[in-house]
Amino acid sequence: MSTNPGASAPIGPLSLAALAVSRCRISVNHARTINGIVMGQGGRPSLVALARSSVASRARAGAWAAPGQRRMEAVACAGRLHGRRSWQVTQLLAHGCADGAVTRVLERVAAEVGRSGAERVFLRLPADCTLLNAVRRAGYFPAYYETLMRAQPPVVAPSASAPEAASPRDASRPDEYGVFRLYNSSVPPGVRRLAGVTFDQWRDSRERGPGRGRDYVLEGDRGPEGWLRVGRKGAAGWVQAMLAPAANDAAATLAAFGLERVAGARSVSSLVAEYQPDWGRALREVGMAPVTEYVVCVLTMGSTVRLASGVGARA
Repeated sequence: MSTNPGASAPIGPLSLAALAVSRCRISVNHARTINGIVMGQGGRPSLVALARSSVASRARAGAWAAPGQRRMEAVACAGRLHGRRSWQVTQLLAHGCADGAVTRVLERVAAEVGRSGAERVFLRLPADCTLLNAVRRAGYFPAYYETLMRAQPPVVAPSASAPEAASPRDASRPDEYGVFRLYNSSVPPGVRRLAGVTFDQWRDSRERGPGRGRDYVLEGDRGPEGWLRVGRKGAAGWVQAMLAPAANDAAATLAAFGLERVAGARSVSSLVAEYQPDWGRALREVGMAPVTEYVVCVLTMGSTVRLASGVGARA
């Protein structure tokens, strides 16, 4: 571990030992991932995950610390998303008033993953996170808000109201371009400028959930009007969707279809982006309820991004 209080450094054995000793005072992981949210891990830090990140290939994951005079002030772990161009901060730990250390360690993350070919880094935080200003100083822009919707036991699948001809079908590799066109039509331009504009950027930025997810598409007159991913790990189920604008019927169909495939799970979760209100309404109609809100921040590298009016603002 570096002895320079102003520096940040990769996590090593000494850093891990120091963190273990001070863990009672670093009790919250401010970063959130779909995996952690679905599995109910909340904001608990994981020394095991931190250790794995510290020894992983630097092309896929890493862990860095911002040490102080007597303790580590901030720690960040990051890993690749679907492809090398996009990474995600998976853990962000900080002592009480360590805003400067949080900014430093996130800047170190950006420098290191940039050497691996990263173009953007994602960081999901609770909407009321006290570290948001420090995160913004490190170059992260709030791209959009999400609401966590959850159904608690017993999870009962509703009867689908759509005719058989309109049922979702299994997605195949050729459907990726159709789903990308759906992304272009359903996601605001300001969000796409941050999250990914090209097909490769969009594909690399997709976040995996726990277990093995399965994708479906709902066809419309001009291609896919809905995309659905359903997954389950143990007793936890999850559903994610993307819908064409004003696709009320598609939202209801996908919500019913998704819950049918995770029936029997002890809980079912879904993260609803603020620009997908039809999906949120459909989930409410099948018995899911809002739990909490998150803000997704994005750091872009290699180009200057100007925020469009309204980006990152609540609908």
